Amino acid sequence: MSTTDPAPADLPVMLARWVAAGIISADQAARIRAVEATAGPVAEAGPVARGASLVTEAMGYLGGVLILVASATMTGRYWGNLPAGGRIAVAGAAAALLLTAGGAVPRSLGGVGVRLRGVLWLASSAAVAGLLALVGSEGFVWRDESIAFLASSGTALYSVVLWSAHRHLLQHVAVFGSLLTTAGTAAGLLPDPGSLPGLAVWGVGAMWAVLAWGGIVRPRQPGMIVGGIAAVLGVAGLVQGGWGAVLALLTVGAVVVAAVAFRDMGLLALGAIGALVVLPAMMARYFPGAVSAAAVLLVAGVGLVVAAILTARRRRGTAEGALVPDLSAGTARPALLVCAGIAVVTAATILAAGLA
Repeated sequence: MSTTDPAPADLPVMLARWVAAGIISADQAARIRAVEATAGPVAEAGPVARGASLVTEAMGYLGGVLILVASATMTGRYWGNLPAGGRIAVAGAAAALLLTAGGAVPRSLGGVGVRLRGVLWLASSAAVAGLLALVGSEGFVWRDESIAFLASSGTALYSVVLWSAHRHLLQHVAVFGSLLTTAGTAAGLLPDPGSLPGLAVWGVGAMWAVLAWGGIVRPRQPGMIVGGIAAVLGVAGLVQGGWGAVLALLTVGAVVVAAVAFRDMGLLALGAIGALVVLPAMMARYFPGAVSAAAVLLVAGVGLVVAAILTARRRRGTAEGALVPDLSAGTARPALLVCAGIAVVTAATILAAGLA
């Protein structure tokens, strides 16, 4: 199967228009005509090639699953008989094997190779987390909070290195997830943590979303979504306190406002889910009466409907070519300033409350 005629009938018209517009010179147009007139047909990538790529990818995933199943079966059978050093060595070998396998994926595989490497290196990050947890529990005999902090912080550093070498969404998620766990477990190490781990998770999520908006963390839209999810989940357990309830309302409201400003239906859906998570707990706490609860739900529902209409209208205006300002892509400087403010306020609050 081949492409269409290498010298289409409208090529001279297109070249004349480009020359008139000053895009190319007359000499360049003549050379393009000469090349296209003598070029042969270009073979298209047929379904066989695409099918082979899919088979390669599926076999890679299946092989990884078989390795995990076999490893789990073997280690489950003999794990109790292994000394601490042997268990640590097994976890380290698994992490090294997955890292090497991901690095050995040929770049010539294109998108298939990119996805396969991402999956293998995500599994390698998980294996490193298990390795560090074993080091903390069986090597240092630490308590659970310290073990979790060691495993998450070490995995975060390891995943950052992998992410810098392979800019894939799975490595993005690995770094973000390990940073969330690191922040939460670090707050849990304080003398009186209470609900402070939730505040720490909120801070990391909010900063991640802001950094993604500023283009520092990429890709932008997934970064804002996962950051927003973490921020909403972080404040979900704080609504029983006065300041926590205010922070929860501000967080959900900020997500909805950002969805309208950025014309992002994903953020709007997140804001709606956040409202469903936060509002029932707040109503049970502050509005025990049925009428009051219904009034709060009515106001929230009307607000979400209005936000959905505004978001849809802004998206339609952009599609029709209207001059709607695009606020979804920020710049690094304001993002860093906002992120620094969130970090300072969150850290100061956690330390003051946890050490009091």
